Amino acid sequence: MRIAHIADTHLGYRHLTRTDETGRNVREQDVYRVFDEAITSIIDLRPDAVIHAGDLFDSYHPTSRALAVALDALSRLRRAGIPVVMIAGNHSTPRYAHVGHIFEVLERFGGAHAVWREPETIQLGDLVILAIPHHPDPRELSRTIRAARPRRGAANVLTFHAGLEGLSKLGAGEAASISIDGESLETAADFDYIALGHLHTRQGVRVNACYAGSLERLSFADKEARKGFIEVDLSQPWDDPGRVRFHDVSPRSMATIGPIDGGLEADLTDQIIDTSKDVDLEGALLRCTLTSLDQEQFRSLDMPRLRRHFAPCLHFELRPEFTHTPPGFGAPLDLRAFLAARGGRGLRLEELLERAEQLLYEVDAVTAS
Repeated sequence: MRIAHIADTHLGYRHLTRTDETGRNVREQDVYRVFDEAITSIIDLRPDAVIHAGDLFDSYHPTSRALAVALDALSRLRRAGIPVVMIAGNHSTPRYAHVGHIFEVLERFGGAHAVWREPETIQLGDLVILAIPHHPDPRELSRTIRAARPRRGAANVLTFHAGLEGLSKLGAGEAASISIDGESLETAADFDYIALGHLHTRQGVRVNACYAGSLERLSFADKEARKGFIEVDLSQPWDDPGRVRFHDVSPRSMATIGPIDGGLEADLTDQIIDTSKDVDLEGALLRCTLTSLDQEQFRSLDMPRLRRHFAPCLHFELRPEFTHTPPGFGAPLDLRAFLAARGGRGLRLEELLERAEQLLYEVDAVTAS
């Protein structure tokens, strides 16, 4: 008996202002492309079930296009005879009780076992899936996990959407995200597999529990070399190397070069270009970090030359870290602290920070040209 474990697809995610020839946001299309790639691979594998461990959408009120992509995928899986169980993650869960849940649409028209109100036990032949949707209170979620028990005579899978204390926080800084303690996870040791969602990097956290990670890199903090989904053969023993297999998708190239020390005497523009010589720039998302430099050094960069060199990139940004400010300038602004204090509830700080830094870079580029 085999399952496909997928998570954190974030359909509807948008970033940057770059659009394709049809006027659609390029990064949004990247997310749809790798999702379609994963669904195609899953259909080729013909597992007994697909488990989506949360954050199908990037928002609890997804766009019509994001909803259409999801319904198309569910239709393809249904025609292939592959049942789907999905749980609501923090992104898919409305902040207010009076707001209708998008999973009602998926359940009614997509044919999926969409779990969002409360935990449900779903039996698919000899496979039993205990699906626990997002809950804003980590203590309540922990109590539910601790009370979970597998059924005798069946293959048992537990799925929930939360971070785990002590692990990578990539994905854990999102609005309404929660983490649970490791002891709660240990109480589920008797389940054949635990399909986890929320953290965007693929991680095995115990012999029977894994985070599948996201399909697309959604921030520069995501340095995961491979992206994809997990196939689990529940008929194999835990220590069998063929029990868990990872299937790759092809996300957009995203990289950070540097840090480049501004204190060196070499020309800073030359250093930036030289550091990128081994990077495939075509269509890439690229960030360059600069350290130990002052405002005058930054303003002396040959911005027209940098724009020409990095023109093949979908996105290029500089991230300077200033040591001091020359006379006539105010004190350096801690942009992260400023945005964290004034960003407003529900906004994702990393995305807001990236956009603010890119605007500042563009202003400097125009000023220097």
